[in-house]
Amino acid sequence: MVPVVVVHGGSGKALTREEFCKLGVQEAALAGYHVLQQGGSALDAAEAAVIHLENNPIYNAGFGSALNELKDVEMDALIVDGRTLDCGAVAAVRRIANPIALSRLVMEKTNHVCLAGEGASRFAKAMGIKEVSEESLRTEYSIKKWEEARHFNEDSGEESKSGTVGAVVLDSKGDLASATSTGGMVKKMVGRVGDTPVIGCGGFADNLVGAVSATGHGEAIMKVTLSRLVIFHMEQESPCLMPHSPSQYPGRAHLHSVCTSLDILVKLHALLKLTQPLQKKKQNLNLFTIYLLNFTDYM
Repeated sequence: MVPVVVVHGGSGKALTREEFCKLGVQEAALAGYHVLQQGGSALDAAEAAVIHLENNPIYNAGFGSALNELKDVEMDALIVDGRTLDCGAVAAVRRIANPIALSRLVMEKTNHVCLAGEGASRFAKAMGIKEVSEESLRTEYSIKKWEEARHFNEDSGEESKSGTVGAVVLDSKGDLASATSTGGMVKKMVGRVGDTPVIGCGGFADNLVGAVSATGHGEAIMKVTLSRLVIFHMEQESPCLMPHSPSQYPGRAHLHSVCTSLDILVKLHALLKLTQPLQKKKQNLNLFTIYLLNFTDYM
């Protein structure tokens, strides 16, 4: 089976930083593929791709995460193994460089699915993961956006930070994996947890169907359990069954964006199902910055 790596850099707008954002997701996709080349699993590759994004201050994950109301960094992450349906997540974790790596440890080293806040930090210390300083996770850009925003998640300037990052991977054995990581929303309340660490919302993977990593407005995504909803439609091989007109959801504009996202993901799934060799494709799709690689050209 031909391996596939799909990486997204979030639902925000890049504008003046667009080329840097495109380059970052390309590099992350290649980082995931190199892991596959060396015999790594889909899970290994998805984790590696997201770590690459967490280490890139362009994105709202790991270094460069959005700041909460107290100007601190609280991060969420989720990783899912499509072969076993095992998953691990962390929520509102602080002073950790790579929350996705900690999520995998939660999956493999505990009997739990998600650890949050101080409990996640204590677990990280027990696993030998070094804390990093709060200052090292902040960037000039994240501080600038915090100072410009008067209220929670307000876009005060012409350039908006990229959102949640993620990757889905299909390896040569046919195994699937999903990994998602985020710093959340600017000036969110302390302790706010979005969709990312919630299984079926921020991500999902099932070898029998497909894999999803979500990005967008977390509260809206959780209302419809977007990732599991995408998987459902992939199972049914059906188009989006939800109404597209915002007028059909009075006062729920974000759900219209979720519907649009669902259509994009179902169409992307149809693309990935093609068996013939695909050329390398690069697209900016509405709410997503996606880099798609089918690696027949590299093998």
